[in-house]
Amino acid sequence: MLTLAFNYYDNPTMLAVHIEAWRRYPEGFRFLIVDDGSPNGPALPVVEKHGRDLPIAVYRVMENIPWNWDGARNLAMTVAKTEWVWLLDMDRLVEPEQAAKALALTKRPGEWYRPNQRLTDGRFLNRPHPNCYIVSRTDFWKTGGHDLDFMGFYDKDKQFRLRLEAVATPVYVPGIYMTGYQRSDVDDCSTRMGRKGSPYHFANAPDHLKAKAAGPFYVAERPLRFEWERQL
Repeated sequence: MLTLAFNYYDNPTMLAVHIEAWRRYPEGFRFLIVDDGSPNGPALPVVEKHGRDLPIAVYRVMENIPWNWDGARNLAMTVAKTEWVWLLDMDRLVEPEQAAKALALTKRPGEWYRPNQRLTDGRFLNRPHPNCYIVSRTDFWKTGGHDLDFMGFYDKDKQFRLRLEAVATPVYVPGIYMTGYQRSDVDDCSTRMGRKGSPYHFANAPDHLKAKAAGPFYVAERPLRFEWERQL
């Protein structure tokens, strides 16, 4: 069994695209959506309309916290029902044939797996995504999960990735790929919120957080610092 877990923030059209692909998956998958407080287009109505008959679980963070994807990831790994989880951003689609390859992949404790990427026009990027990978819940929680001291900032994924690399070996799997969507493909495929150059950019974080991000390995604490509920 393998869970595909997605962070969601006002992506109703893109979520419907994913659900259509999931209908063509082989058996052996669960789907997990964590709605990170969407103010305008929540996930639940999309799943109820397009995927109520599929094994989709929907959870919602009750507060609309800017750039709380790391908290949403912690929630996904708290509630996932399978040991192995493919953590994905909403703009990365897994086609059915690639899902089958991922399910068949020999997965070993102490390793986490970084698939390749291609664009919708067929061009391969031939590099892993910094924030989409297959990992065991055991290895994920050896790090304590994402450190929510960094909650509210964009461009902070590296500090968790380094901690994950300290407890498990990253393995690039170029023969399995995700399809990357851009807003020219689906307008709501990615989160519309300030990124680099905005007050949310991690470059504007306090010095003590920058020092913590650059420091040695540590185990994060208090992985869920917000109210949440299961909706489906």
